[in-house]
Amino acid sequence: MEQTTWEALPPEHREGLRRAVEAREGAYVPYSHFAVGAAVRTGSGAYVQGFNIENAAYPLSMCAERVALYRAYAEGEREFRALYVVADAPRPVPPCGACRQVMAELCPPTMPVILANLRGEVLLTTVEELLPFFFAPDDLLRQEKGGALLGTGEGNGHGPSFEGGEVRSSETGAGPRGGGREGEA
Repeated sequence: MEQTTWEALPPEHREGLRRAVEAREGAYVPYSHFAVGAAVRTGSGAYVQGFNIENAAYPLSMCAERVALYRAYAEGEREFRALYVVADAPRPVPPCGACRQVMAELCPPTMPVILANLRGEVLLTTVEELLPFFFAPDDLLRQEKGGALLGTGEGNGHGPSFEGGEVRSSETGAGPRGGGREGEA
């Protein structure tokens, strides 16, 4: 993780943060009054925005990061290049655990995640740095007739693996259908 400022960022990251700030204006936060904006830059170069939406039944609320990623996915995007998150907070706002898990499922592990506050403080990180040992599709086990436990084989190509008794992280993959392994569509 690297601390920096908005001014020191390359133009595409400044644009991503600008889009996240713009998205933040639409947040529905009548309970916490903590507005968060996010923007995801897709493989096609488009920016898809999201903001947090609260509900009186708190567990039904949705974070800005997931709104942006789910919206992009619903619009047919399958490759993600960077995620930008902004809030009015004392430090660059960190994503919650649920958002980190969704990022790990849909995004490549080395994808930049740019976290910022309205004071211009920025933290550069990656999906893998935010959640290095995430729950992956291959962790869903099924039992075969002979009693042996087998992985589902539905892996996204960028989850942790266990080779030779060591946990290893793959550097490839771009989501469940984003070309994470050779031959994937």
